[in-house]
Amino acid sequence: MLPFWKQAPFVRIVLPFILGILCYLYFPLIHPSLIVALFIGLGIAWWGYHRWPDFYKLKYAFLKGIFINSILFVAAYLLCLLHQPSLSTKWYHHHEKKYSHALVKMVSEPKPTAKSIGFEIEVIALCDSANYMPTQGKALLYIQQHELVQTIRQGDVLLIKNTFSDIKKNNNPGGFDYATYCKSKKIVQQAYVTTHDWQHTQKHEEDLNSFFAGVNAYTCSLLKKALPDSSTHGIAEALLVGYRTDIDDELWEAYSNSGIVHIIAISGMHMAMIYGSVRWLLLLIPFFKRRKKIAILIALLFMWGFACITGLPASVTRAAIMFTFIGWADMQSYQTNSINTLAAAAFCMLCYNPLLLQDVGFQLSYMAVLSLIIFYKPIYHLLYIQTKILDVVWKLMAMTIAAQLLTFPLCMYYFHQFPLLFLFTNLIAVPLTTVILYLEIVLVLLHPLIPIMHLLGKVIAAFILFLNTSVLHLSQWSFAVWSEIQLSMLQMFLLLMMVSLISYWLFYKKTTAMLAGFMTLWIFCLTLLYHRYEVYHQQKIVVYDISKQRNVELISQNEYYNPDIDSLRRFTKNETFTLKPAHTYFSVKPMIASWVQHKHVEGIDLFYFQGKKIIRLAHTRFHTTSPLLCDLLILSQQCNIDTGWLSQQIHPQQIVLDSSIPFWKLASLKQTLRNTAIPLHIVGEQGAFIWHL
Repeated sequence: MLPFWKQAPFVRIVLPFILGILCYLYFPLIHPSLIVALFIGLGIAWWGYHRWPDFYKLKYAFLKGIFINSILFVAAYLLCLLHQPSLSTKWYHHHEKKYSHALVKMVSEPKPTAKSIGFEIEVIALCDSANYMPTQGKALLYIQQHELVQTIRQGDVLLIKNTFSDIKKNNNPGGFDYATYCKSKKIVQQAYVTTHDWQHTQKHEEDLNSFFAGVNAYTCSLLKKALPDSSTHGIAEALLVGYRTDIDDELWEAYSNSGIVHIIAISGMHMAMIYGSVRWLLLLIPFFKRRKKIAILIALLFMWGFACITGLPASVTRAAIMFTFIGWADMQSYQTNSINTLAAAAFCMLCYNPLLLQDVGFQLSYMAVLSLIIFYKPIYHLLYIQTKILDVVWKLMAMTIAAQLLTFPLCMYYFHQFPLLFLFTNLIAVPLTTVILYLEIVLVLLHPLIPIMHLLGKVIAAFILFLNTSVLHLSQWSFAVWSEIQLSMLQMFLLLMMVSLISYWLFYKKTTAMLAGFMTLWIFCLTLLYHRYEVYHQQKIVVYDISKQRNVELISQNEYYNPDIDSLRRFTKNETFTLKPAHTYFSVKPMIASWVQHKHVEGIDLFYFQGKKIIRLAHTRFHTTSPLLCDLLILSQQCNIDTGWLSQQIHPQQIVLDSSIPFWKLASLKQTLRNTAIPLHIVGEQGAFIWHL
């Protein structure tokens, strides 16, 4: 039997390739000319190695592996550099300051927000009254809500006012970095235009993306027609074509807490169903039974067509590429190695866009499939069940457990929670959603037959309503989800190592794996103890970066005091995207004992905390006989001071301008305060202010 490295050559290729991408992500400032020179040098060395006599090539055979791995490593870094849009002279960002308007093409379907409609756009030209310059590059566009916006479709070309600005990086502790996420999609800027700052052109560029987006929209309209209730057609759209905008936040959170959110995201299960079903149906026909290759090819085309309709997310693309390799091997009557096929799919996707490695969906998708490949059979063989129905149930349980083994550390690291009812909820949801998905496909195919479409719609709605009710009920149980988990990247890797080593010991009885696994567990426990030590010794003052909101938070050990918490929570997004992640990051809960002295008088707040005096001003209407000494001065809202007043009234050690100060006032205030020798932190530009006491 061939060793694993021989059976799975793509694993040997993808590992150094991934290391090269990681090197770029952590050290992106290496000069491109140095990387090109290194790549050329390795190529020359590889050529020279092959010119050696056979005696020396055999003697130094290990050099061959070093050269190949080094070339793959450097090639990955170079590919990351080439994927940067800034390398192109036609990138619109190089020239945007010279032009007042931009011609943009809609490359995504509209995504509604609270006050605007969002689009992903391609900037195809910059222009003004006298000049026109063709450009390229992606950006985000937000258009003020208006009835005219509803007429915009993917492929339309608009003329907009040039209001592009950089996507702001989220510098709040524990917050999701949306700017980095967009950068992985080659998007670094966004624009917001009002109703009067854009207009339709007569131009509409139809391409494959627009065609598939139209099919997606038409399918959604059919589902809405057959399932008019918003609580059911939202799930139906997500299951069939991956459109999740119509799912309300409460229902989405319930699915997430129940551990079945993957069910309503298009994934490998959908690809397997489409490919397997079409292949099976075609092989029932005698013509295709004698021509198996044609049946497999048609099944693959159907699968890729469905994948394009969903918008090709990472999980779908991975599964489609995997089944393409499997189908090709089937046509050639080859046996495939599952891990090699998975590695080949990963390599193809990373060659297309190496920055996909940062995508959480990409990571979870591959780890779930890898976990299934490695652990499903050993777990299933732990029990032998003769009853067929119980055996099917056990197979589903074994698959659910296997998929979780390598993904739960990533889920806890990225989402800070772990669903404790995942085994039970998957037993209900997986079979039910499989039936729903097949019924939806039949509904779309038979939609011209109106009575049948409405009948299927009622059946599907009943199934989805039962599923939604069950999920909402289960998610409300107090032990449904283990939340507010804070893991570092080191702890995530230690968990992955521990699970892998202990599982290897349990399945293959290797003592060395057991010892290494428990050693990893011991190190992991030490990191948890050290984290608790840090929590119970932390004393911090935090001013979060929340647009148009003033706030200050005082943290002592595992508790926090925030006098602005009620006003901040009036906006759900503040709680979801700033406060909750930050409190999880710091491992804190609301203050129980009163350890902060706080006085408030007409726009002036005075705090005494851990021997520090903090003053926050919303205006400057006060005078004192002698200057007030304070450790921290926070300026907010309409506060407008000058250096003379500051020198007479307050002597701070540090000044912070929070995010509630209007943009038009910030520039002058910043210029005034920079003339002093007092350290200045501008939250709106530099991110959250964190003072470790």
